[in-house]
Amino acid sequence: CLLLLLSSQTAQAQTQANEEINCLSKAMYFEAFEGHEDSKKAVGWVLRNRLFNDYFPFSYCENIHWKTQFPWTNKGILNKKEWDRSLSVATYMYYKGFFQEEDPTHGSTFFASKEDGWFIHMIKTSQFEKKSEIGGHRYYFWKSKKVAD
Repeated sequence: CLLLLLSSQTAQAQTQANEEINCLSKAMYFEAFEGHEDSKKAVGWVLRNRLFNDYFPFSYCENIHWKTQFPWTNKGILNKKEWDRSLSVATYMYYKGFFQEEDPTHGSTFFASKEDGWFIHMIKTSQFEKKSEIGGHRYYFWKSKKVAD
């Protein structure tokens, strides 16, 4: 009976891990489509950093659906090769990378393209602090305890 319970819990944990990896993969796929592994990892780090910030939900899936943060959440995958690459990077990061690598975003909880006017405005008004630039994105940490809506 105990073995059946443990087997059920293990299967449930694996299903949950697969769902989280899938959500992480979607973020990497849509946000770092250019295919650079470093860009995909940086997107993953932002989502991971959110897990340890009280303002954000504590799962990758909840984060990508949270307050319409990412408009692509209901879009389908268009490029299988790029999806497979994103899934591979997400799986690595989920199981090993977040534990073995340093965060290249330096604790960032947001990212945006270099031309994103809203973030440029928020930086000028001292709401966000730029932490790094990787690929086509800039990575930011928000200074206040509450994010402006």
